[in-house]
Amino acid sequence: MPQENGDKSDEETVEEVVEVPHEVEVEEVREREVMQDVVETRKIPQVKAMYLYKGQGMKIEKGEVRVDFFAPIMN
Repeated sequence: MPQENGDKSDEETVEEVVEVPHEVEVEEVREREVMQDVVETRKIPQVKAMYLYKGQGMKIEKGEVRVDFFAPIMN
């Protein structure tokens, strides 16, 4: 049955928007520089002279221990 103006219907619906608070997880990326001391152990080849040698711009005494002969090879 049609309703007249001013009459309220039992089936009247009201739409209401309600904001509901909610939690949001956000990942935060942090970059940082850390200074560290590093101890490194290396084996360095050595040469012990069996005889006195003098020539080609170097002089080695008998029994002298040298490490500079292999310096270019180690790099």
